[in-house]
Amino acid sequence: MWANLITRVALPFSIIAGLAILAWVERDMFVSRKSATEPTQHDVAKAVGSGTKNTHILLSSDRLAIISHITAYGHLIDEARWEDWHGLFSDDVSFEIAAPTSGTLIIKGKKSLRDYVEDRFIKNAASYAALRRHTMGNIQVVSQTEMTAHVRSYLHISNAPVADQWSVFTAGTYNADLERRSGKWIITRWSMETRPTSVQ
Repeated sequence: MWANLITRVALPFSIIAGLAILAWVERDMFVSRKSATEPTQHDVAKAVGSGTKNTHILLSSDRLAIISHITAYGHLIDEARWEDWHGLFSDDVSFEIAAPTSGTLIIKGKKSLRDYVEDRFIKNAASYAALRRHTMGNIQVVSQTEMTAHVRSYLHISNAPVADQWSVFTAGTYNADLERRSGKWIITRWSMETRPTSVQ
């Protein structure tokens, strides 16, 4: 009887103590969003032409080219067309990744970006067996001139490890700066701000 009583009393305290230790360990491992450096987001409220008709033919056609260029990002990654993907960026691109647990990674120049992609994705391609999709939504051309453009969109990366399972890997925002160079639009800055999610 005494053994059962001691077990019933001691067990809850053991669980509480274990949770407290786990919380203490995770406290040191986890870097909160407030302490992580994040790239500046463009102000969507100041988008050019929002709700009004754009009568400038060149700006209107450029708008379509800009959006097409931006949305190619996800398609080319998911199809592992890395050379075409690198072609979206200028040689002097600034590629920025901000995550709540790792702060901000800033990669300067296409050569450094190629090295990062090679080490992070191409060499480990076999470990990415699950079907993955990079989806963009609420794409907003925040500002646009004849030579420059600034775009922001939501990002949503999902996984399908097997045929009947699907999960959200992460979500956040993309920010992009583009310039017209040699007659075509090209990305000079790409910023990705992400956050973990448990949506199933």
